[in-house]
Amino acid sequence: MKSRLLLFALFLLCARTYAQDAYLCPEQAAMVATEKAFSAATALLGVKEGFLTFVSPKAISFDAELQNACEKLQKKKPTTYPVEVSLQWTPESGGIAKSGDFGYLYGPWQYTTISTGFVSARGKYISIWKKYDKGLWKVAFDCGVETKDRDIDLTKQHFISQDDSTEFAARKSSDTSKAKESLLKAEVLFAKLNGVNSPAAADTILSGNLTLFRDDMLPLVGKSESGDWYKVMKTASFRIAGFDISASRDVAYTYGTCGIEMQKFYFLHIWRTNSMGEWKLVVDVTSKF
Repeated sequence: MKSRLLLFALFLLCARTYAQDAYLCPEQAAMVATEKAFSAATALLGVKEGFLTFVSPKAISFDAELQNACEKLQKKKPTTYPVEVSLQWTPESGGIAKSGDFGYLYGPWQYTTISTGFVSARGKYISIWKKYDKGLWKVAFDCGVETKDRDIDLTKQHFISQDDSTEFAARKSSDTSKAKESLLKAEVLFAKLNGVNSPAAADTILSGNLTLFRDDMLPLVGKSESGDWYKVMKTASFRIAGFDISASRDVAYTYGTCGIEMQKFYFLHIWRTNSMGEWKLVVDVTSKF
């Protein structure tokens, strides 16, 4: 009971502390506040305890392989106190479905040795959130990359939605009977894009505000920067392991494994519809096993 009260207090603190953040709707504000409470709880209680509190029992994560996040966490030893190494993160951007129960967030993360303040690792995380029973937000998918970011002050990061209000209002749902079919077709087209390095194909599949995440490099933002990256890639093969689509059929994600230049990677693709109801790639994550 005490732990639940503590987490609720953290939620309220995060909601008030980050009142300057910019949101598209109240549901997005709640999702972001939950993410911040998740980070605060993990820094205080430890990785295992924090994640098991906020992650869905069916959540998927990437580590050495695609696996159920909770099953992996249950195998970890309980955290010893006081916590010696703190994992913290904060959302800097993301999006939400019009149904208000399905969204995604991304931002910087870092491991810090508490006694010295030394940051041993840092990068960008990407998470998919879904609203489950009783209106509680839970992580449905979690992954990240290590990047070359330096000197990030997590306390000064503010959330700015990847969409603006005009784009959000104009977004249309994918056709009910064809949402799955059209999403998977978009994924196939993306695979062809990587295989033939076609600028024309890029214009048909990439969102104008696409964000591309890779290990050991800063994120690339926008169609021009990301499109140039795809042009220099060699043929890639993609195998979809799973996907999910929001109830409003305007936000979705696909994930799986891919082979690039004889190496094995995992991928997460987040898709969003435009004003025509067409799927566009808005987040592309690829990280090596």
